[in-house]
Amino acid sequence: MSYDDYDDDGIGIIYPLSFFIALGIWIVVQRYHSVRNRAVPFYIRAPEQIGPNFLPLKVDDPALDAHLRDPNLLPVNPHADRKYITSYDPATAFHLGTYLADDANAIEQKIQLAVHAQQSWAQSSFADRRKVMRSLKKWLVDHQEMCAKVAARDTGKTLLDAALGEILTTCSKLDFLIQWGEHYLKPESRSTNWILFYKSAKVHYEPLGVVAAIVSWNYPLHNAWSPIMAALFAGNAVVVKCSEQVIWSTMFFVDVIKECLRACGQDPELVQLVCCYPEDAEALTTSPWIRHITFIGSEEVGRKVAKAATTHLTPVTLELGGKDPAIVMPSTNIQQYASIWMRGLFQNAGQNCIGIERLVFASYKYQCCADDNGGTYAHSSVGASAVAGRLCADGRH
Repeated sequence: MSYDDYDDDGIGIIYPLSFFIALGIWIVVQRYHSVRNRAVPFYIRAPEQIGPNFLPLKVDDPALDAHLRDPNLLPVNPHADRKYITSYDPATAFHLGTYLADDANAIEQKIQLAVHAQQSWAQSSFADRRKVMRSLKKWLVDHQEMCAKVAARDTGKTLLDAALGEILTTCSKLDFLIQWGEHYLKPESRSTNWILFYKSAKVHYEPLGVVAAIVSWNYPLHNAWSPIMAALFAGNAVVVKCSEQVIWSTMFFVDVIKECLRACGQDPELVQLVCCYPEDAEALTTSPWIRHITFIGSEEVGRKVAKAATTHLTPVTLELGGKDPAIVMPSTNIQQYASIWMRGLFQNAGQNCIGIERLVFASYKYQCCADDNGGTYAHSSVGASAVAGRLCADGRH
């Protein structure tokens, strides 16, 4: 009997061995990608201004320049030749801190820090960028109550408004970037004509460099994080100019992102925060290092930003406030929808870019609406941020 007679007996050891080797390699690769993309935990201390042991000092005449009338509000050893910004809770007038306002030199220094940090970040992989986004989302979900309290303390909004307008919207933006960011930024093929049939065409999206975001005060978490997250995922560094009204909360939220970058092994200088008075803002909007400007605010200021950006032909994206009406048809059941209109009118104390600014009725329905909605409004109350919120101090209206 020859050995050839045993060739068909069983499958031998080579096949199961190859299978288990391939399976082991696949498990190791999957494990590697899982660890590489996993959210990185990090810690940042909660501000004492939202803690139970906070002993507030009430500002008698709350305003951004209240420190000029009450020197006790200034920090120890203030700079005599620099401007300061007094931060306070508009619902209670509690003093949150007094901070050094950036001047033109300070703004330029921060831009240069961002320029230097962006050079290496531009070469980062999408996996590295997703890790930062996942880490931010994990931290935000775990500390959502703390973030809501910070936003409510600095704006006077309710915790409910902070949860809906700050936490949920920011998490949604993070989810989108994690799931679809790479998809929209990867190279895209383009068709060519028959004369160039032997060639291929592709569009490659490259980082711009350093971009700027000038954001409003009504949503200090979302309005700051949203342009920061988009800029970072696209490989850019970003300089955020927050409103003087919310410097305290924005400093905290930007510090969170810096700590996240540090924990992920990236340069925290990728994100810079500028807070200055309007007369110093042109150091940012006219800088030749800024490759794009995002502005959220009023039409009046938006025009000034767009004009300043023409100095170096800097592209600008403007999100300007408006007067959004709710048009009520004559056949509408007013009592059924009155509560929805009130929510649209008073959500975030009316400081909402998609909120209702006015109700438009047929003339013969006007009195009926005024009686129903007027009664609802008359029984509403304002107070501390935990109750109703009040965003109407020092120009916040």
